[in-house]
Amino acid sequence: MRKKKPVVDFKKAITMEYPTEYYVALLFGLFFLVVSGQKLINPLAFATAVFRGHIMPYPLVNIAALLLMNLEFAAAFAVVFMPQWRRAGLWILVSILLIYTGCVGVNLLRDLNTVCGCFGSGVRAAAISHWTLVRNLALIITGLFALR
Repeated sequence: MRKKKPVVDFKKAITMEYPTEYYVALLFGLFFLVVSGQKLINPLAFATAVFRGHIMPYPLVNIAALLLMNLEFAAAFAVVFMPQWRRAGLWILVSILLIYTGCVGVNLLRDLNTVCGCFGSGVRAAAISHWTLVRNLALIITGLFALR
């Protein structure tokens, strides 16, 4: 019987034999697990944020919101817990970030004051701004670094 390869080799992790990209990918995946978990807990709030972005036709809003948040969660799960799918999960997360950044950019150009829904769409959620673009671009660069 073949011995299964562990998800994380703790001996290598303790002795820092993994490259920096591994740790960046792990933190990136954990970050998106938390963020997508918040969206999965309250899918209506994320669907409302997608609707208020006025990017797609009304009948497609719920389908798109459900697909995006489930894909985001699955990709983050793959990055953290499935090493054979880590690169694919990172590519998916970077692609989703590019989509979110494009939507934020379009709404900033339209001067639309809305909430992006990235970290939840509660009462305390902040409206989109140029800092939202900067944050998303920093996350994209982080994801691309983890893909090196």
